[in-house]
Amino acid sequence: MIGYSSLQSKSSSISEFRWHLFLALVFTVAAGEMFFDTYRVVYFGAVSFDDYSHYLLYLLDEERGRVPPSPHVYRIGSVILALPFYNLPFVSLSTGSGEVFLPDSVADAKALAAMCAANVFYLVLTALLVYAYLLRRVGTNAQWAFIGAASVLFLGQFLALEGNDGISVFPLTVALLFAAEKKWKWFLLTVFLGAFINEKIIIVTLLIFGLRALAIMSLRSHEAKVTAALFCLFVGFLVVITAFPFPGVNDNQREIGQFISSALSTLKGSTSVKGLYLNVWPLLVLTACWWIAVTGQAEHQVLRRTDVLALLAFFSLIAMLNVQFNIGRLVMYFMPFFVVGCIQALAASDNLRATSSRDGNE
Repeated sequence: MIGYSSLQSKSSSISEFRWHLFLALVFTVAAGEMFFDTYRVVYFGAVSFDDYSHYLLYLLDEERGRVPPSPHVYRIGSVILALPFYNLPFVSLSTGSGEVFLPDSVADAKALAAMCAANVFYLVLTALLVYAYLLRRVGTNAQWAFIGAASVLFLGQFLALEGNDGISVFPLTVALLFAAEKKWKWFLLTVFLGAFINEKIIIVTLLIFGLRALAIMSLRSHEAKVTAALFCLFVGFLVVITAFPFPGVNDNQREIGQFISSALSTLKGSTSVKGLYLNVWPLLVLTACWWIAVTGQAEHQVLRRTDVLALLAFFSLIAMLNVQFNIGRLVMYFMPFFVVGCIQALAASDNLRATSSRDGNE
């Protein structure tokens, strides 16, 4: 009996290793494709995007470096994390006619490539984190963990990997998983450090735990204490941007009187085919993930019923800032955490069905 148990354990370990290997192979290929797709877009200037490349050059004390406008200047952490990728070899691209296209300078191209590579790297790291968490902490099998990681990588393409979205979702996901494990000090530390990468990390977590605290209606709950701490961090951020102001590309977003008209304009744009795909579809996908999670039978579900309200509140807030077709990519900051909850519920249902079938056969 002991020999059979040992053999079964060894077989399970080999099967899990195969999934690890398969994940490594698929993600290596996918990461390369995502990098070159993103790099190609910024290299040829095919779309407008938040350009942090000159900020990176500024930190490297390069001649073409400069300080970006607000709010990009406050996201210095994301650029620092991209600095090591500046050492990648320069890659030139050619046009459709086969003619090599050269940018204004090699330094510019290397800085653009560094930001693209960093975004893809941290998105892949986020997917691997989801894989490990589902496998080791939630207790799903390798197949479900792989589906969760692949979902994060696939849906992550809604993010602006030309800017700093791919970098930003990693600390946010780490923080939310710390909270799911009730490691509140690590959670707050991660949010604090993440604020230097992207201030939206504070906003997303404040909405999630603020609404959870309201639902519990207890000042002594962990959620209430965490909300108070997050509110202090948010106020601290406002103090910093007030004490150290920089000219902004979105100064109009601070005009409260424009919020309603901006929201109406953004929502009107969302009714077009482009708007439905870029703004509405990501929201529907995340809402579906939330519904699957909260209606499932998983123990210790990481998502709560109020989390969809945080998602909708964030959607509404972004709409008021008149970002037009950027709502979908920004609500995707919630995506890795919502995927964890969704896979957690699906895996639990699968296990329950397998157990019922086995009991029925006996």
